[in-house]
Amino acid sequence: SDTVLRLTGEKRKQSIVIPALERVETVMKDLGRDPARVLDVGAASGAFLAEWKKRHPAAQIFGIEPGADAAAKCRAAGVT
Repeated sequence: SDTVLRLTGEKRKQSIVIPALERVETVMKDLGRDPARVLDVGAASGAFLAEWKKRHPAAQIFGIEPGADAAAKCRAAGVT
């Protein structure tokens, strides 16, 4: 079960999170911005912000997630 979830999560990361993150990076670059703080509203599991932090270690990341279970996953991933 954990293996399936891990594999599914990795597929979602590659097909959804990484392309979204790259679009945001492109827009920020085009605008001449390098955000020091990133807020994700509807952060779900925090996957986008966790990946952002890997690529931009100096950035402060914040997530807003109303769902209790998803918010707990965000916190577990280091998203405040």
